[in-house]
Parts: sequence; C-alpha cells; structure tokens
Amino acid sequence: MRSAFIGVFKPVRLFTLASVLVLGSAACGGSNKPQGTYHHTAGGAMTLDFKGDKVTVTLAGEAKTLDYKVDGDKITIVNPAEGDIVLTRNSDGSLNSNIGTFAKQK
Repeated sequence: MRSAFIGVFKPVRLFTLASVLVLGSAACGGSNKPQGTYHHTAGGAMTLDFKGDKVTVTLAGEAKTLDYKVDGDKITIVNPAEGDIVLTRNSDGSLNSNIGTFAKQK
C-alpha cells in the first residue's frame, strides 16, 4: 500500500519541482533583456528606455522608438536610417558603446 501511495504522488512532486525551477529562474532575471531607463553617464542629453521588445532613444528632446536584439552581453539597437548602435553590458549593469556609457540612475 505504501509504494502505491508514493507512486500516485510522484507526478505531482515532479510538476512542483519543475514549477519551482521555472519560477526561480524568472525571479532571478531569467530574461537577459534590459529594462528601464539608462542615462548617459557623462551627462549627455541621450537616454535609452527599454520596454519589452522596444527601446526609445531620446536625444535632445527628440525620441525614436526602435527594435533591439540581444546576443549574450551585446545589445544592438537596430536603426536602419542612421546605423545600428551596439552596446556591451558590463558586470555592474551599465552599457558601453562607441557613443559613451549608459547606466540607470540611483
């Protein structure tokens, strides 16, 4: 009787374990997409606001919403009109590019 009781609950335990692993990875930043607003660290008039699959690039009050893609620590803002911007994510969460460094304000 005991082995039958354990056998019935085995699928439930496996489902619970799988659920915990999935939720745990999401809570620990399972997505590597940037989120939020990054400001130019040198005080430049440019911000990058990441929301979902889009980024709004604001420069001197003029805003453009563009697509971006992530490949490891590289984030490429796709701008067909003016050329792509390639950012590298640093271990502290800031983003480096050929146009400067961007970070979230504290």
